Amino acid sequence: MINQYPKVMTSKEISRKLNLSYKTSYYLKKKIQVIFSQLNETLKKELYKELENPVESDKKPIAVADSVVLYSSSLRANKHRSRRYKGGSASIYLSNSIGGEQKGTLVHTVGINGGMTFYKSIPLNNSHYLEKDLEEKIPKNVTLYTDEGYTFIWDRPNHKMVNHSLKSKDPRYNMSRERWCTKEGVSSNGAEARNNILKQSFRSYGYVSPKWSQLYLNEISFLGNVRFSSELRNLLSLGEDDFCGLDIPLLEGLLSPKPTLKHNHNSPYPYSPFLPKFSIRTYTKPNHNLSPLENEHIRKEYTLRTLNILSTIYQKTCNCPNSSKEPKLNFLKVKGRESIARCGHCQNQISLTANTPFQNIKLPLAYLSYIIQDQILQYPKVMTSREISRKLSIPYKTAFYLKKRIQVMYTQLNETLKTQLYKELEEKTKDFILPKEGDLKKALKNQPVAVADSVVLYSSSIRANKHRSRRYKGGTASIYLSNSLGGEQKGTLVHTVGINGGMTFYKSIPLNNQHYLEKDLNEKIPKSVTLFTDEGYNFLWDRPNHRSVNHSKKSNDARYNLSRERWVTKEGVSSNGAEARNNLLKQSFRSYGFLSCKWGQLALDEISFLGNVRFVPELKNLLSLGDSRNVGFGDYHCSKGTYHLLT
Repeated sequence: MINQYPKVMTSKEISRKLNLSYKTSYYLKKKIQVIFSQLNETLKKELYKELENPVESDKKPIAVADSVVLYSSSLRANKHRSRRYKGGSASIYLSNSIGGEQKGTLVHTVGINGGMTFYKSIPLNNSHYLEKDLEEKIPKNVTLYTDEGYTFIWDRPNHKMVNHSLKSKDPRYNMSRERWCTKEGVSSNGAEARNNILKQSFRSYGYVSPKWSQLYLNEISFLGNVRFSSELRNLLSLGEDDFCGLDIPLLEGLLSPKPTLKHNHNSPYPYSPFLPKFSIRTYTKPNHNLSPLENEHIRKEYTLRTLNILSTIYQKTCNCPNSSKEPKLNFLKVKGRESIARCGHCQNQISLTANTPFQNIKLPLAYLSYIIQDQILQYPKVMTSREISRKLSIPYKTAFYLKKRIQVMYTQLNETLKTQLYKELEEKTKDFILPKEGDLKKALKNQPVAVADSVVLYSSSIRANKHRSRRYKGGTASIYLSNSLGGEQKGTLVHTVGINGGMTFYKSIPLNNQHYLEKDLNEKIPKSVTLFTDEGYNFLWDRPNHRSVNHSKKSNDARYNLSRERWVTKEGVSSNGAEARNNLLKQSFRSYGFLSCKWGQLALDEISFLGNVRFVPELKNLLSLGDSRNVGFGDYHCSKGTYHLLT
């Protein structure tokens, strides 16, 4: 949990990692959240004391505050009735006519710039709850920056506000630049950034009931705050320091007996894990490898697993006569050279990483299977280079290139899965013709249904184009700068093709036109397979089983603007499978912040393979440390519902 912050670990992910039932992992997570809540309360009290009596320093602490809504109830959930309240509170409650129940979560965020953050679930966004929460966390003498929603504060002499609705004095622009940061330097961007992290993290849950929301808020708050207490971080994340205590006063009954701290008295500064950015007290980064791979037995096990993966996927044998009859390779027989195997017959040395994506790799081979296992277990979340760096305690640049090597292997495996899937779909749907009219559900029983759509990642806005007109129209428009700025591609346009209930493949394309879309479809889906798309694929004329749905279809009922059939027609035609895949892709790629289109296809192949490997049990067992037989590269049989090895 600590190493993959700001991403959260769901109960489903805990279930996969520990091989527990979902219910057991759910209650395990709740118990951990209670511990985090207790520790976070202690951190909050100690931080309050230090803010009240700050150390003399040139840089003073600056607090920020703001509120944000999670999981709002839309007007559709309200059955199009008027909402109960106004403002931020409006979207978390149903209307009175349908019970007035709270569905969403309203969160008040309070933090120190460059320091800790605390979240509080509040029922209403009014002065009573906001002021009460501020008084609990921030002393009145501390500088506080907020937006104009906090005008009710009168007893804080160091409170400053920024107007987010400030109009520009220049007639060429509508809004002023000072709506984010005034000339005096007042800005609440620190709170806005924390709210953005919170919303991105909570997308992994899908939905959290208001009943449990405070526990989840305390969890994400503590995982962020623990960075500023090196001793506590070492204690919780397998550090090997010669102490096990916290340099904070503990709540009564929180931990028993009270831990003690061995302090280095030679240090020129008084020790404190808090307020590292604005006081002379410094945060000391842990100098020990916090990875389980530091354990000799665990490391050897992961090394053997990596060698098994390499020898299985990239099969190599000795050229001696006996090996042609009975191949036999012995691992870890050459001291200091993990990647070298010896032939069991002639003792010849064979490199398992030669002519593979891992050729000339200098890192321990245990790192490969350890990271691959974690990537599979935490799908659909992606593992960034920064997270790999934290997990293995290696430099960011090293983690970046390690991730690239793994992505190349995923690309090769995914290409094999795509080829085998194409062959089986061709055989499965041979001579199949879809009825032209009537309900298609009966005809499609036990038949694979393909879906396709396109989506834009990391689009360049009109503001990025300096308000110039765009180069193209449609989805392609947002990934290129205008010609006057060089016309460079900034975003990534992705074509999504998948089988409902089966595999998915993504392709980065330069233009959203007939040439690229049709070419990609012909590579992945045979023409006899049933294909559901939207009306952007009307150019397809040689696919007899192609059906499309009109997302802009108007309603025949005067009370409504759009028809229900814009998503699913009466015949059962729907491209929702592709829409769902696009949504999953966008949520996963938010972890990257931004990804250059140069590396876009590698990242797409990674997320595609991690999703597809679920349908090949033998390959999943091989890569995620499950029991597996020797499975050769390219010998996978991929069908809808059942996936097995070719014999």
